[in-house]
Amino acid sequence: MTGVLVVCHANICRSPLAAAALVTSAPLEAAGVASRGTDAVAGAGLCVVSASTATSLDIPVDATHRSERLTVQAIADSDLILTAEVAQRAAVGRLLPDARPRTFTIREAVILAGHLESLGRGPYSRISELADALNDARGLSDPTDDLDLIDGHGLSARRHRAATTAVGNAALQFAGLADRLLAARLHG
Repeated sequence: MTGVLVVCHANICRSPLAAAALVTSAPLEAAGVASRGTDAVAGAGLCVVSASTATSLDIPVDATHRSERLTVQAIADSDLILTAEVAQRAAVGRLLPDARPRTFTIREAVILAGHLESLGRGPYSRISELADALNDARGLSDPTDDLDLIDGHGLSARRHRAATTAVGNAALQFAGLADRLLAARLHG
């Protein structure tokens, strides 16, 4: 069982960077964090720009990362699924409809977790409890919020770097919120 699964398109840039940022949260690291791609070519290495961004943000990314394709089993085994874009959130739901209530874009999770924190909710003792609370808070977000973290591949080097920086910062922000919303020790 994995606590948090992070999903993007190819699993070489955004999701491995975000997963590495999430393990800076002790409760998330304890629960386990993995990453996959909806259209990953198994075994591809980490994007160079993503690795460089990780270094500049002090995110301990695994340089030996190898991409893995998203599977129904990976979804089923996860308590909370975070995606880079709404398109991947929908792909998770198509593969396993029962996962929809525990699937959010990273930006969406940041917004909802911020609402939970401002309402004084928590601490939650399980990742699944946090996922349930995030799902219950969906109505608190603004429908005009931009929930996507764009894919920098195919963009200029400067824009690619900006895109990966946005991913790293959003994931670090969620990790900080998770630290405050989750009990110090997770129980299952």
